[in-house]
Amino acid sequence: MISHRFFLGSCLLATLLGCSDEPDQGEDEGEGGTVTKGDDIDESGEVPTVVPNVCEAACTVEEQCLGGSPDACREGCASDHAAYTSSPGASCVKEFEGLLACIGALNCTDAVAFADGYAETYPCEFEEESFVGACLLPDDPPPAACVAICAKTAECMIGDVSDCEVGCAQQITFATAISEECGTAQTELLVCGEALECAELVGYYEGDPALCAEATVYAETVCAM
Repeated sequence: MISHRFFLGSCLLATLLGCSDEPDQGEDEGEGGTVTKGDDIDESGEVPTVVPNVCEAACTVEEQCLGGSPDACREGCASDHAAYTSSPGASCVKEFEGLLACIGALNCTDAVAFADGYAETYPCEFEEESFVGACLLPDDPPPAACVAICAKTAECMIGDVSDCEVGCAQQITFATAISEECGTAQTELLVCGEALECAELVGYYEGDPALCAEATVYAETVCAM
């Protein structure tokens, strides 16, 4: 299976972790437990965000290793956790918590490797694939851009069509969840990749910055969190 996640490794981490002071108060409920930041009611009269413990741990890694915003990370992660908790089926939030727990246990070297996602294998790969399959993988046929680049991938004997289409569809779904513009930019990047010669396509999958540079920069810009 092609493990290259195009430019989306860092975007995935940024979206998952939407970093960390000690909580003022909290309650431990195990891996998916929660901590509440601040008093029961803040000065504005709003109930503070309830942050799952797995979000706290993962956001600490995001802050210390990748320079992310602690508040934005906790808020985004707690929001996603709540959304996945209400999703049909119990496996989605379970897989999300499993991925967050894995990220929360990474050292900085491994956190950077996870964010990059270009290696043949990378930290938390199994947990990420389980999460994406349970929570993000669409049931619809793969987008046309995925069909095209995956056919070229098979033609160049780089990877399997089915595995490629699954991963590509996941990337499009994830990018579109960030924004419609991000989804469009990711599609344009795939179209650029499909037009490459086989030798260039290998470099594209390996993250060669000289290949599809304009499309990559545009996608990274519009998909930045």
